[in-house]
Amino acid sequence: SWQLAQSDPQAVAEVAARMPPSQSRDLFISNIATTWSQNDVNGALAWASQLPEGNARNGALSSLAPEWAAADPEGALKYAQSLTGDGQSRLLSSLGRSLAANDPASAQDYASRLPEGDGRNAFLSGIASGMAQSAPEDAAKFVSNLPAGQTQDRAALSVISTWSQSDPKAAAQWASEFPEGSTRDNAI
Repeated sequence: SWQLAQSDPQAVAEVAARMPPSQSRDLFISNIATTWSQNDVNGALAWASQLPEGNARNGALSSLAPEWAAADPEGALKYAQSLTGDGQSRLLSSLGRSLAANDPASAQDYASRLPEGDGRNAFLSGIASGMAQSAPEDAAKFVSNLPAGQTQDRAALSVISTWSQSDPKAAAQWASEFPEGSTRDNAI
């Protein structure tokens, strides 16, 4: 199916549309979006955007994030802000992760322009996750400068999850330095 998705993503999308709703179908749709976006991000976006609201659509849009963020970050962020609820949060988190993995300063600049709320919080968490992939110490500093609360909690957990895979002692040391409270409790 991967080779067919590369050569004829529309045909594979039609197969997916005939599948009964399930987690397997949702994952298949996300994989189609990933593969399609590598060659035609606009075509993949047009297809994903017309999917019915729900997990399959949210997963497909999130799967487009790396290619979309590279091709048109402004457009991707504008589109994400037009969404609501879980779809918006998932896409903004994926965009934050993708942008920060390549250019953390630019990602932070985009974050400063997003309105306060769940979407911005998801984007900030995504930034922390993207930074943690290549520079966990920088990600830790970024998270430490976020205001205490749910956003910092989610971002800290994301950094710890990634950092602990490469350097569990450093991740644990960083987590232990948080002041008493929900972020520290959740991180440890």
